[in-house]
Amino acid sequence: MLNRRIDTLIPRALLLACSSLSALSAYAEDEPWRNPDTPPSERAEQLLAAMSQEEKIALVLASEDHEYAALEHLGLPLLRRVDASAGLRGDTGVTAFPAPIALGATFNPELGNAMGEAIAQEARLKGWNVILGPTVDLARDPLFGRIAESYGEDPLISGQIGAKVVEGMQSQDVLTMVKHFNVYHQETDRLFVDIQVSERALRELYQLPFDLMLENDAPASIMGSYPKINGTFACENEELISSLKEDDRFTGFFATDYAAGAQLSIGRPANLVEQFNAGIDSWSLQPSFYKPTDPFTDGSIPEARLDDAAKRILSPIFKYNLFDNPLPNRVAANATNDEHQELAKQIAIEGSVLLKNSDSTLPLSQQKSIAVIGPASTDMITGIQGSSYVDPGQFTTALNAISNSVSEPSLVVHEQGSLGDSPLPVIGVPSFPFVEPNPLSTPSGEPGLKLEIFDNPEFAGKPVYTRVETEIRLEQAPLADLPREWAARWTGTVTSPQGGLTRFNATLSGTVRLKIGDQTIISGSRAAKDFFAGHGGHYRYPIDGTAYLEAGQPTPISVEYTTSKGLWGNSISIGWQAMSLIPAAVEIAKSSDVAVVFVNQVSGEEMDRLNLELPGDQNQLVHAVAAANPNTIVVVNTPGAISMPWIDDVKAVLHVWQPGAAAGTALADILFGKVDPGGRLPITFPQSLEQGPALYDGGGSISYDEGVFIGYSYFKQHQQKPLFPFGHGLSYTSFEYSDLKITSHSKTPSLTLTLTNTGERAGSTVPQVYVDEREVDGIAIPYRLAGFKKVHLAAGESKQVSIDLEPKTLSYWDSDSSTWILPKGDVTLSVGESSAEIVLSGVLNIR
Repeated sequence: MLNRRIDTLIPRALLLACSSLSALSAYAEDEPWRNPDTPPSERAEQLLAAMSQEEKIALVLASEDHEYAALEHLGLPLLRRVDASAGLRGDTGVTAFPAPIALGATFNPELGNAMGEAIAQEARLKGWNVILGPTVDLARDPLFGRIAESYGEDPLISGQIGAKVVEGMQSQDVLTMVKHFNVYHQETDRLFVDIQVSERALRELYQLPFDLMLENDAPASIMGSYPKINGTFACENEELISSLKEDDRFTGFFATDYAAGAQLSIGRPANLVEQFNAGIDSWSLQPSFYKPTDPFTDGSIPEARLDDAAKRILSPIFKYNLFDNPLPNRVAANATNDEHQELAKQIAIEGSVLLKNSDSTLPLSQQKSIAVIGPASTDMITGIQGSSYVDPGQFTTALNAISNSVSEPSLVVHEQGSLGDSPLPVIGVPSFPFVEPNPLSTPSGEPGLKLEIFDNPEFAGKPVYTRVETEIRLEQAPLADLPREWAARWTGTVTSPQGGLTRFNATLSGTVRLKIGDQTIISGSRAAKDFFAGHGGHYRYPIDGTAYLEAGQPTPISVEYTTSKGLWGNSISIGWQAMSLIPAAVEIAKSSDVAVVFVNQVSGEEMDRLNLELPGDQNQLVHAVAAANPNTIVVVNTPGAISMPWIDDVKAVLHVWQPGAAAGTALADILFGKVDPGGRLPITFPQSLEQGPALYDGGGSISYDEGVFIGYSYFKQHQQKPLFPFGHGLSYTSFEYSDLKITSHSKTPSLTLTLTNTGERAGSTVPQVYVDEREVDGIAIPYRLAGFKKVHLAAGESKQVSIDLEPKTLSYWDSDSSTWILPKGDVTLSVGESSAEIVLSGVLNIR
């Protein structure tokens, strides 16, 4: 039901063949839309005029292949949709590109264009012609579970890269569906949360990436988001949708996300009438079991609105050549190639951010001994779980790539150190070497724990059911007649045979609190234990905690679980790791010249991170290894910012995001200096959650009181010092910026400067141009990125670089007049290597 690939029982190859034969048939005089020499807009009008009301309804509602059967005689192709922000979800034999945030970190839109072309080529070979992507949601919330699907916190970066991805994709005869319009910044309560946000913030921040794309090669379609915006669901918000369609700026079609506007918890479907009358044009992603047609025939949805929606779908079908270039008759088993794999590697390299490199610890010598510690093998996280996950196939692991890069393989040794962010063996189930025998005991001394079931989520009254369980696991409601919200409590003792640092985690749909002794070590909620499992990845969303136990000493344990906040099923399992893997890692660190520690974190759809901490025992691992080896390097394999309590104790930190199939090869080339790490942070790394705008704390609504100040602008306004600033990223070489010249007398302001590589290695730099914070007529205009450029320079090379400035970043949105205002006068421009590292400045005079 929840598979947005929307596969059917009808063989794909047969349907593609039918579509192909229909589209290639000779056009007749009474079917003028078949003439490829006619302008696309006219062909859309001609076909619309020939369609019956029933056919138009079928077009705007169709999602599954067989629903297009009524349109086959018109020559219309099947529209087959696939999630593909980083490659094709659910297919094998395709290229797993790095998570989109890594593309954002490249600061290189042209790589986005190349990636878009590659993904679209593979999509057609696999039988898809509508790509659900790219995603240009801004990273307002550092805990957002889908932050790695975005290009970062800045609208200019998101808009320019997103535009190039769209351009590349649509050059290959596919349609794009850009996600998600609008203000989609959290997974918690995503289906109904009400976001209060000003019109100015909507226009200057959250809508700007979409506006910038419309100025380029406009996307064929746009996907509406889940939340309510100022009290109205985004897909029912006529004012919001009209803001893109006004003045014919966007002539493609608006679609909903899956079940957008529905309230699944109470069985309320989306409101078709409200959505179409607000400007939604396609219900292709609404569940197939609810597609009412009566509102189109009884006048609830005007005929003119149906015609407009149908035309908006037809227009890009002709414009982007889907009508005349049908999908292939046969689906390719393998769609990737060496060129695409090399492109994925290049994006991983240019997106990897060197955050710290004391004493030039990196690059590594091929002659030194290296202790590789942590999830560095097939357990490395290659992508984001859910809609953007791509199967990497067999790939060279980081461990193997590092071993292949040294002069002698024996120089590299490995210890696990930590299992990283992954579910642990269920406590109570024998799983050598972690536990033997069952460590659980009831208060009365029986093996296992006392389980109590309550018919309410508050644990009120007496339990309706009590029994002894040898493990902490429920896969469904234990009683048939329980209400939708119920609770379970396990109590007893746990005994560790080894003692010391002990790790626990909970994998669940619902809410959990785990106490060891009198200490709560796990507390949190998950809507689901995973998302799109299989086609959307194999990762799960555990919640972690650690405790120190005495060997052989029974310690009280209590687990309280409720189904509250669980959306997909009722389930929980508590896992544990009784024996720490850290001591063995410390031993190899002591005897090696360098220690490279890998840490990771899973994220994805239907989850938000609970904090900035690394899950489980990974911080303890880094502290212990750094204490044992002064040359410790940390490779961070996470979706976004993390806290780094060990930052002062390690020599180098390299952030690789979730790097796709090139996880090992790209990393090794960076570590050993074959290439320069090219990434710059597309998000601000806060020191703690006390910094930055207020985040969602439950209750069903949140107010964006920060207005137009998010990310680095917020930090600048509030004089907060981040852990690492937006735009930060080190190189293995050094650069000098000079000769700044600003051009004011132009419709598009620009500047030039000279860049010189003053080091002995080739490398890249990203001059970033910021408009200083100012006040105009009592209106605060934030510190903003106005332009940037990725520049590669050989050792000793100098180059004069020109950077155009985006006029909207110099302007503000005036809600009273509903227009952009470009204030006249002098504006200070600052050029830096990050938002906080300014090296040049000058004045732009706006006349």
